[in-house]
Amino acid sequence: MLSDPAAPFFRPERAQVRTEVNFLRAKKKAVLAETGKRLGRLEAYSEKAKWFEVNNELRRYMYETRGAISYLAKSKEQKKAAKEFYEAIEATSSGATQKNGAKCTAAAKDAVAKFDAGGSTE
Repeated sequence: MLSDPAAPFFRPERAQVRTEVNFLRAKKKAVLAETGKRLGRLEAYSEKAKWFEVNNELRRYMYETRGAISYLAKSKEQKKAAKEFYEAIEATSSGATQKNGAKCTAAAKDAVAKFDAGGSTE
């Protein structure tokens, strides 16, 4: 059965597209929830000089995080906050690669603050 003739403007494919978009948004928000947990680990790893663990956490999940934030960021303010978050993550990675505890810990704190402030777009 294609559609009800009494409702000529009903298109089932539109409902399916909306469902898929809602599913994708939910998936991206789940990625951001997991990112919040993983960012919380970075500072502790940095203080214990576990440089491999810092870089490993960043490599494991930040690709998905960037995709989720870029997908969900709509306004200019959200996109600017996303860019600032990305820069904080890069600074964290740089500090871990250089085995610079102070730089890595400060950048990890900054990344968490920026993620909480605007990196986790709604």
